[in-house]
Amino acid sequence: MSSSTLHPPQVELVLRVLTKLLATSAGKTILGQAGPYLDAAAQADSASLRSLAAEQYGQALAMMQQQQQQQHQTPPGAMEIEIDAASSSGVEPHTGTLVKLIALLGDSDPSVAAIASSHLSTHFGSSSSISCNGVSSSSSSSSCNGVSSSSSQPHHLSASLHTALTPGSDSFAALQSVARARESVVRLRVVELLLGSAGRAGAAGADRLQRSGLLQPLLWELDNTADVLSCLSALNVVQQLVEGAAAPIDQDPRRLTRSGGAAAAPQPSSLATVLASLVMPQLLRLLQSSQAALRAGALPIATALLRATLQGGGCRGDPDGDAVMADAGDGGSSSSSSSSSSSAATARSLLDGMRGVLDDSGDGGAEVEAAVLDAVGQLGLLRAGAELVLTDPDLAAAMLERALGRAGSPDVRVAALHATASCAGLDRANNSRTTAAAILSPQAEALLRTSLYAAAGRRTPAEVILPLLQQPFVALRCATYRLTSSLCLRAWFAAEVARSESLMTHLLRNGETGAEGAHWRHACILALQSTTHRAAVRAAAANGGNGVHIHDGDLHAEAKRRRSVLAEVVAAAAAGGPFARGEQEGGRSGGNEPQPVVATMQS
Repeated sequence: MSSSTLHPPQVELVLRVLTKLLATSAGKTILGQAGPYLDAAAQADSASLRSLAAEQYGQALAMMQQQQQQQHQTPPGAMEIEIDAASSSGVEPHTGTLVKLIALLGDSDPSVAAIASSHLSTHFGSSSSISCNGVSSSSSSSSCNGVSSSSSQPHHLSASLHTALTPGSDSFAALQSVARARESVVRLRVVELLLGSAGRAGAAGADRLQRSGLLQPLLWELDNTADVLSCLSALNVVQQLVEGAAAPIDQDPRRLTRSGGAAAAPQPSSLATVLASLVMPQLLRLLQSSQAALRAGALPIATALLRATLQGGGCRGDPDGDAVMADAGDGGSSSSSSSSSSSAATARSLLDGMRGVLDDSGDGGAEVEAAVLDAVGQLGLLRAGAELVLTDPDLAAAMLERALGRAGSPDVRVAALHATASCAGLDRANNSRTTAAAILSPQAEALLRTSLYAAAGRRTPAEVILPLLQQPFVALRCATYRLTSSLCLRAWFAAEVARSESLMTHLLRNGETGAEGAHWRHACILALQSTTHRAAVRAAAANGGNGVHIHDGDLHAEAKRRRSVLAEVVAAAAAGGPFARGEQEGGRSGGNEPQPVVATMQS
């Protein structure tokens, strides 16, 4: 079949028959004698034949692995199926088959390489776990390099992956050979396979991969700015892996409640942490590239990796506004200190780049500014990221100015509104089901408030917010609602909203006809309800439980008289849901719809 004596249709027919035959129980029994034929197929000119070889190598590898797991007490030489007799002398009984399958990763046909990659990924993730000395074990738990794992947990370092990442093994040499192929697409296949397999193995796999040196081809591609397409391809691989490793962040405004228990914070991927330590220097250099495409590709990846580091407790904002590392609980080891310093430097470098685009001397256009603001918003979703942004006076001022002051384009304003909303913390409150999660350090909160009033200029924040909510553009209104919702979790801003009769009327009347706008408007009401409730509880406690009482100097007499009405009106609007209709131009829509009031809360 590997010769040219058969026509392509005849070859395809024979391949279909062979594939079905080898998939049967009887067919699997002949794999042990099929080695020479599979080897010839793997070297054939026909991609279909090479695909058959890759598939059958993978099936044979799975069968050998299954037998090994079932007979883990049996000496390696006792395995029943052996494609290559020479492999019996290797570290693993199926090394020969594994090496041949790895070689097919470098196949010129993507479909052949994809089959090989799929089987290798399964193989590296399904064999028995190992102990710290590298010995295969079928016990329920193992420890490697101080990292504990358990078979009841999804992360463990398999024996096959451990061997493949160990210099000197046959599988390591095969991976290294393919990783050094001339074609960049082939090199990146190996990187993608290794990163995905190590990421699933958790901290032990990530650490093993980092020390193996097999990621070096990825770093070469990221440094190869002369070949823009190759560099972008490497960036795409990193981005896909980062997105797959990222923990989800709930941004549903309907989850915001007045109270509730805090949920466990999502944990960052060990793979993301390894990637950050390895590729961040290259990404930061790409942010200074003269190629706009490379800068645009590197920015979201660098941001996502920094966010993964922050999510792991790696960095926080200190009182002086510099990025410092949080205590990792390891007694201040030298490795932790080094990692802390590296993450702090990364945060500063990334913020410097963002600030350089957004300051008045920056030469970035609207598209670049919007991309930077999107990245700022991604950082702001985490408390540590928001602290970094809001303890940087220049960056915070530039962001608020584009949100509420002058903006170069509608896209920039929308991006700035969302970025500020992320930093202000509605999403953190949703995620943890407690409004306290939105509030930052005193320094960050003070800078947020100062920058907001500075951006508003001679107008009040409410006078800036209302015109934005009256615009015909849904995206702009939703971004403004989201910012208003986030800020309303703070008593001082909720008081600004409540003082504005026109803004309260707009929020309570609900003129939104679309679902997205209606839900975000309702999110504002929920945030107001949460803040008014907390203010009432605090005031009642301060006055011995005798109801809300605020000193004469805090509120105007009329607002104080109607203070108790505010909580009732907001609660009624919240209970009405996103689509409840308030006062309409032609009269009331019926029922006991709440009427807007002018009132304030203690700020």
